[in-house]
Amino acid sequence: MNIQKLFLNPKIILPLTFLVLVNITVGITAYIYADKNEQLSYTLAFKNLEAINNIKEHKLKLFFKHRLQDINTLAHNNDILEISKNTIKDTSYISVFLNEYEYSDLLLLDPNNSKIMFSAKNSKLIGQKITSPTFQNSNVTALYKNVLQTHKTHIADTEFSVLNTQTPYLLLGTPVKEDEQLLNILVLVMPVNVIDEIIYFRAGMEKTAESYLVGSDHLLRSSSYLKKAFNIKNSFLQPQKYKIDTKAVKDALAGNSSHNIIKDYRDIDVLSVYKPFIIDTIHWALISELDESELKEHYTNIRYDIMLWSIFTSLAITIIGYLIIMKILKVSVLTPLQKSYKRAKGFEEIIKNSLNEIYIFDPQTLKFSYVNSSAIENSGYSCEEFLEMTPLDIKPKFDADLFAQIIKPLLKKELEQIYFETKHRRKDGTLYDVEIQLQLMHIGKSDKFVAFIQDITKRNKAIKEKEKFYNIATHDYLTKIYNRQMFDDLYKREFNSYRRYKTPMSLILFDIDNFKKINDTFGHDVGDTVLKKLVKLVEKNVRESDIFARWGGEEFVILMRRTTLDVAYEKAEHICKTIAEHKIEGVGQVTCSFGVAAPSDEKHPMSIFKDADLALYKAKENGKNRVEKSS
Repeated sequence: MNIQKLFLNPKIILPLTFLVLVNITVGITAYIYADKNEQLSYTLAFKNLEAINNIKEHKLKLFFKHRLQDINTLAHNNDILEISKNTIKDTSYISVFLNEYEYSDLLLLDPNNSKIMFSAKNSKLIGQKITSPTFQNSNVTALYKNVLQTHKTHIADTEFSVLNTQTPYLLLGTPVKEDEQLLNILVLVMPVNVIDEIIYFRAGMEKTAESYLVGSDHLLRSSSYLKKAFNIKNSFLQPQKYKIDTKAVKDALAGNSSHNIIKDYRDIDVLSVYKPFIIDTIHWALISELDESELKEHYTNIRYDIMLWSIFTSLAITIIGYLIIMKILKVSVLTPLQKSYKRAKGFEEIIKNSLNEIYIFDPQTLKFSYVNSSAIENSGYSCEEFLEMTPLDIKPKFDADLFAQIIKPLLKKELEQIYFETKHRRKDGTLYDVEIQLQLMHIGKSDKFVAFIQDITKRNKAIKEKEKFYNIATHDYLTKIYNRQMFDDLYKREFNSYRRYKTPMSLILFDIDNFKKINDTFGHDVGDTVLKKLVKLVEKNVRESDIFARWGGEEFVILMRRTTLDVAYEKAEHICKTIAEHKIEGVGQVTCSFGVAAPSDEKHPMSIFKDADLALYKAKENGKNRVEKSS
């Protein structure tokens, strides 16, 4: 057979030409998808770093919020007030607090002479003057002046000097006041390395990914995960060696939030996402980065897979020949292309497998175009169901008008992102608390809303439980007013104020006349009802500043601040008359006897109770349903 004629035969040349074109097409297609895979890899990597950076920022804000709550709560603690007034010796509570919440020290600074009057951990500091040359240019001096000037809580940035020579520390300061008088300035010393617990959290991060903080002095405020020598301590001990002066740090400290490919502090090419982190006097750069080499390794492996596939596909098509070319076209081209596309989409798993719920929806129609696996798992809806829904379908607290007002600043570019808390509704109708970070992002050829959702149900439940236990510990179970233990605490504080400033105070002690007879006649359930209704009646006739508590059984006590004995006597007579004129359904008239007293001995806080009790006894002897006062 003539080989030349064979290849000139239209029945041969046409299929062979078709095979060549198919092979060329396969090669070009493989190249295009490999190139798009590279672009997609960078885009998704930057998006993941942005999400990580936003999560770190949010956790840092919560961290400082809780630390500020610590010091503000501590400033109102009885032990701190007593230490400030030099009336307490036992500071074991302070030590427990510092160990529990990982503080290095607690200081009290005298605003009158600028001296350190108390240190929980370092007695050598006591008596030192913080405006002396020893403290010159120290952040503790700047913090002291800020709090003294503003009478507000402030934070001082990291330093490594006078108060603690072992590790760099942050400072929190707040005024300690009693009745608007400044007693001292409370300072908490906090090792800055506790922030590493937040920054080192690595959910959703690649092998060479890391986040870190850099201060306005270009020194680290958190330790490096990838290079252990770059830690907070070394940074402050050898600032020239461990100073970080990258483009990301400069831009973030200049107030810019962006992303770029830069040289990091190790002189390695990285994908960097950065933003400023500012709270009070603190001005840091928050950086999240990923080694470009790791990203290249990912997409290079996929490129090799695509190219190998194209070579073997071409060989297979050529070997099999034109007789079955039409049958294998779909298998040899379309199916492998779909597989390569799935590989290119592999980087989307970073978002899909995020621990947080992630939603993407259209700004105009509000219809979801994408939800990740966490959203599907937590809500109970399928992906197909979500694509027919809008955020309003899962937010029972929002209607269209309210939601439009929320997203309006984002649509007008007035804000880059917003945070808010609400509830989401699952498919089964149950609700759960969520914290939402919403921003408008350019995805593909159009803008899309991207929502990062964190389930905060457990956190809110813990807060409510804490409030519940506090109420149980401080309030009477039946009447819901203060119990005796809480009244004792409040009375001691008020008596100290009376003893110091000589402001008048009075005590009203009263109980229900013939209460045993009410219980014996009507039963204890009715007796409980009488107690509750009487408390409601008295509550309407006491001032907001008065302290009303159940003293025990059918006996009650009212502490009237800044009130003379005569005024308290008039108030008790009014309450006595009001109770007697009020009839309780099923029982009828209920009366009470009252004893009123004022402090008679500054040295014995409990003497007022003895006097009030004697006056109450006298009221009982004189016929009940009356008021007597101590002589």
